[in-house]
Amino acid sequence: MKLSETPAVVSPEPSWNTTDLLQYRLRESPDLALFGLPDGDRWRDVSVKEFHAKVNDLAKGFVAAGVEVGERVAFLAKTNYEWTLVDFALWYAGAVMVPVYETSSSAQIEWILEDSEAVGIISELPEHDDKLDEIADTVSS
Repeated sequence: MKLSETPAVVSPEPSWNTTDLLQYRLRESPDLALFGLPDGDRWRDVSVKEFHAKVNDLAKGFVAAGVEVGERVAFLAKTNYEWTLVDFALWYAGAVMVPVYETSSSAQIEWILEDSEAVGIISELPEHDDKLDEIADTVSS
């Protein structure tokens, strides 16, 4: 077997968490593209600064909506840019995302919500809401 190694761009800092990585990137290269999003037949860059601003705005919205430090909030969606945005915003608000994949059945969603003790759930599409409607009377979130 052939072994190959690539040195880390940023040295690991044991005391950092994921939000620290975004803060570091914001200090070091705020205008660099962090994401590329499809925009018609082209791609649009999202800079570190733009992503950070969206994360902060959404985190403030979560706090204003009553999400408290340590709480878990479920997110039923496709894995995409918005997934990352919501994940970071919940971390910035002090909460934790409970991932629920769009392929999950209603029974699986019910178990995930109850087991995680999520205080709420965010869904992306109307068909996701249909799955949630099926279990609305049986979950406490």
